[in-house]
Amino acid sequence: MLQYEDELIDYKQHAYDTLPYNYTDFQYVAEVPLVITITSPANNSVLNSDYVNVTVTLNRSGTALLNWNGANVSMDGAGTNFHKNKTGLLSGNYSFKVYANDTDGNTNVTVTRTVTVNMSITTDIAANINASGYVNATLDIPTPDDNITVTIPNGTKATKSDGTPISDITTDSSHPLIPQWRQQHQVRI
Repeated sequence: MLQYEDELIDYKQHAYDTLPYNYTDFQYVAEVPLVITITSPANNSVLNSDYVNVTVTLNRSGTALLNWNGANVSMDGAGTNFHKNKTGLLSGNYSFKVYANDTDGNTNVTVTRTVTVNMSITTDIAANINASGYVNATLDIPTPDDNITVTIPNGTKATKSDGTPISDITTDSSHPLIPQWRQQHQVRI
């Protein structure tokens, strides 16, 4: 058993000197895996916008590919920084993962993440529905560019399946909707 550092050095030199074949020094380089870091959005995050910006970094130069709800989409960027902005989204759950490869052909993929888009807007209509469930004014809900308007005319029965009056309407829109009530005036002759 070796007890001193000098003995260990002598032992190593002796072992090297007595090898039965020519020994050539070599350099061993441990391969560092390609690391993909998703910087946004956080997993299971809830966003109140009609877009999701997926941003990733790599630990060395390469390319990145976004898999969004099962469809592969090229990511913008170069080197170690990549992003993709998914726009025009409606409320719902979306899943994504990122594939990457480097110039040496090493590849990797992230775990699947989920992001929830919530574009729901609730309009309180309780003040304009009577106890029997009838609307007592006309409700117009125009889209921001005025190309579509949802209208609930005065006198419409607005009840739930159990017969109780509804108190609000929820719509899914990428832009804030501004409901407008038009009071019906009765003219007596």
